[in-house]
Amino acid sequence: MADVDGNKTTDLVVNHFTAFSILFNDGTGKLTLTPDIEARSLALDMLAADLNGDGLPDVAAADYAAGSVSVRYNQGVGTFSPMKSFVAGTSPVCIAAGDLDGDGALELAVASLQGIVNVYFNGCLH
Repeated sequence: MADVDGNKTTDLVVNHFTAFSILFNDGTGKLTLTPDIEARSLALDMLAADLNGDGLPDVAAADYAAGSVSVRYNQGVGTFSPMKSFVAGTSPVCIAAGDLDGDGALELAVASLQGIVNVYFNGCLH
């Protein structure tokens, strides 16, 4: 959940494993569904967070089948950049965002089925 379109209401980001969609909230409780946006081949976990510091929530996914993390940057009003992928090793299943190094910017932590955690520092995600 995040304000994807910048209208000060919480929208829903829905994972469909090979794609995601947004349910835009108009502020009255009415939700409007977007067409699917490609994620990757098998995104087991997904999150919405401002990964590039522009104040807009981006979408990142742990792609189990491809062994990667895919990121789509929010371009404003609910549109997203082409997907960028980063190698995550074998079987990534869980993804989280947080400021791990105290610099005020979010990093991604991705856990694999084998118990390995990869950290992607904010400078690596652009």
